[in-house]
Amino acid sequence: MKVEKSANRKAFPKFMMILLLCALGGGLAGFAVVHFGNSTLPETMQAGFIRVFAAAIPWSIWVSSALLLGASVWMYHKARTIFQHWDGENEDTMERADAQLSWCSLLANLCTVLSFFFFGAGLQPSISPARFPLFLLSFTLSIAGQVFLGQKAVDLTRKMNPEKQGSVYDMNFQKTWVASCDENEQRQIGQASFKSFNAVNHTCLGLWILLVLLSMVVDIGILPIFLVMLLWGVNLMAYLLECIRLGRHK
Repeated sequence: MKVEKSANRKAFPKFMMILLLCALGGGLAGFAVVHFGNSTLPETMQAGFIRVFAAAIPWSIWVSSALLLGASVWMYHKARTIFQHWDGENEDTMERADAQLSWCSLLANLCTVLSFFFFGAGLQPSISPARFPLFLLSFTLSIAGQVFLGQKAVDLTRKMNPEKQGSVYDMNFQKTWVASCDENEQRQIGQASFKSFNAVNHTCLGLWILLVLLSMVVDIGILPIFLVMLLWGVNLMAYLLECIRLGRHK
């Protein structure tokens, strides 16, 4: 009990300082929003931004996919070359190949996120409807390339680690893949998942603050704030409910 009280006493001042700084920052931000809320960009600047946005969006998927998928393919081939020259004993060689495949996966997933974002942005009224077929084609080809590259990366990983199971075309791929990982890999997945959980929490809090301040200047409606809160709630509930489930079956 004394240890718990001591830990609380040590952490409490820092906690209060953070709260005070957040309150001060929020107050200053709110004052700035109210003070400058009536000032807007000149209409010519707004119109120019919309024109640039409308011109750039239709080509955004092509550019982002060429850069990110190109880098992913290069890393995949590098990992395959390292594996092909493996002598069957040197573990450092396998670790270098795994690292290349991890970066390959990271860039491919980033490309997926950007493709979905640009596709959604391309459906805005400011984008010419005549460009939609080309836009849809670029989105489809990008997603197909990402799936194909993911399949090649998984196949190479299975060659490097024959105990791994699963296919990217299987709807239960992630569950099957995790089940085939050893205890050390599953522990790494758990640590990475917890860090991702915290990152989403912090991001949702930051977005909520940003949207609340923005709503004082622009009539954005309740939908953006609702969606952020929905994502935050799903993240929290999924994590805590899984903790409860695992605690029952430990």
